[in-house]
Amino acid sequence: LDSLLAAEWVISFGTLAMFPRLMELTLEFGIMEGIIRFLPSIPGAVLVFTFMNKSIAEAVGSTMQTGIANYISTGRPPANHHYGWRDCYFFYRDSHYYPALRILIMYAVYRLLAQSFDVAALPMMVLLGTACVWLVGPILFCPQPTLWSIRDDLSEFWCFVIGTSNAERSVDLKEVNLEERLAARKEDATANLYDVWLFDKLKHKRAPMLARLMELLVAFLFLTVMLAVVFGTMVDQIRSVVLLVLVNYFILALWRVFGRPTILMMLSAGLWLCAVPLVLNSQSLGGQYGTLLVAFILTFQALSVVEKILLLCAWGLLRPDPDCASMPETTMEEVHQKREAARRVQTYDAVVEYFYLNFMSYQWHLYVSIMLLVANLGVQLGVALLEMLGGLQSWWLLGGKLRGGCCRLRRPEYKPPGNDHDPPTERRSQLSGPSSEGLRSRLGKGISYTVDGAEGAANTVRN
Repeated sequence: LDSLLAAEWVISFGTLAMFPRLMELTLEFGIMEGIIRFLPSIPGAVLVFTFMNKSIAEAVGSTMQTGIANYISTGRPPANHHYGWRDCYFFYRDSHYYPALRILIMYAVYRLLAQSFDVAALPMMVLLGTACVWLVGPILFCPQPTLWSIRDDLSEFWCFVIGTSNAERSVDLKEVNLEERLAARKEDATANLYDVWLFDKLKHKRAPMLARLMELLVAFLFLTVMLAVVFGTMVDQIRSVVLLVLVNYFILALWRVFGRPTILMMLSAGLWLCAVPLVLNSQSLGGQYGTLLVAFILTFQALSVVEKILLLCAWGLLRPDPDCASMPETTMEEVHQKREAARRVQTYDAVVEYFYLNFMSYQWHLYVSIMLLVANLGVQLGVALLEMLGGLQSWWLLGGKLRGGCCRLRRPEYKPPGNDHDPPTERRSQLSGPSSEGLRSRLGKGISYTVDGAEGAANTVRN
């Protein structure tokens, strides 16, 4: 482990990915000038290719799993187009944000457990740097950040996080499936966090049974391996987490009884933030953060397995047909069959939503979105300050011609070099010379001919 091969080479991301460009610069400008032009581009190449490689890997993995070649955003939008935090969440939540957070959580567990057992821990700088680039890359690449755009992005993303769900909208036989009534698309202005992830939860209704069984088997194997490798003291702390889950069940039951008031949902979300310090300071745990984190991970993995088993049982009992809206209804018997099929689908959708909320899936996504909001705010404030200090961000991202100025809150539009009162160039004179005059004269003659022809036709009709 003390050899040179065991060292973490951060620079390799940029140099390996940019090696073809180095060869091109060497052939065009020579060895020395090519290297001089290449070296300043290494930091930017490290960020860009670290982010794009994850997009490529996610696209390949998704294609292997589903057989469908979906497009994964590479983080290269138009250079003069400012996109918001809400758009970033839709683009990168599955491909970059959640994998990065899983890495950071696992590393936190690793460091806390190493601290609890008084053993050394590796820094893993490349791993942490990669995860951080996945999180902040879309904000670093976002052009034209200003204080006004930060205000608008913050307001838009917060409204998306706390938006009201469309799940309670009235039901008819044309929109039987719950996912058809949810506001879960980026183009929908009323889209909200609750509907987006509930829509993903309901996708399994159209999945084949073999795929669902394989998913359950993989989740169960993960839980079995996790229980086999942890200490018994960590498994014992699951009872503290289960107690918190039961308290959350009671709050959500009151939330349904009293007509889903927002205050009870906020109480459910704040329960975990207040209860975790109490559990940590309890006599049984003794302030061991690593042990509590492991207990949380084991509990939520067990809840995931239980949820999949219960949903499979509900599917076997109800046998919902997602395409029942297209069933014929020419006779009364067919109408009754269609209504019964719609009832089974709605019952199954209600079961999915119940587990989605009570098994902590929505709360987990809510906490993640709030953490992303804080991270985006901090990073983009720093980027906006850099832009105000001489346009450093626009110079790095867009080039010198589109570079902003010092202490400018609004960046003016780009104008080509030259004065508006300068005489036209020779090329412009050629383009606007005799050919354009001839075109104007031909257009004028054509218009006069058309008018004369119309007047002649009108006289003929009168006669």
